[in-house]
Amino acid sequence: MCELSNTTGATVLLCRLHDWNVLCTHEEKGIKEPRHISYERGRAMSLFRGASSRAILASLDIPVVQQIRMRACNEIHQAGLPADEDALFSLLARWRQQRVVSACEEVDKGVMAWGVAIKSRSQLLGSLSLLLRNDRDAPPPASDLARRLSGTALRIEARLE
Repeated sequence: MCELSNTTGATVLLCRLHDWNVLCTHEEKGIKEPRHISYERGRAMSLFRGASSRAILASLDIPVVQQIRMRACNEIHQAGLPADEDALFSLLARWRQQRVVSACEEVDKGVMAWGVAIKSRSQLLGSLSLLLRNDRDAPPPASDLARRLSGTALRIEARLE
């Protein structure tokens, strides 16, 4: 995480699912970090907003997502996600296929984020995310950031094996 933060200038977060919320468990601050990040270590965040959360949501088993959807239909809709089960599952499948999901200003104004699920074998452990200021004058090369984030996640998963 430290290497990824140093090479990209981004803040890097390690998050996990806890009681239908997402918690940041570790953070490496980058030199291009956003001024304000709501994902503070230990603070419960929505499972439906932001790249950190959406990477986790996309990796949950279908029966778990069905249970969450029944319990939090209004919150899902308020987050701009489809409330319809088929449409929601289609979106989550697309995010899983992409591996790296992105979000712009979903949690904090002026923050762009990319997230990827971290797994050990097939068990979901959490997500790894990269956060940068949303600098409209000089947007970062998103494909390079996604590649670096995915590569770091794969190295973490390999060490867990």
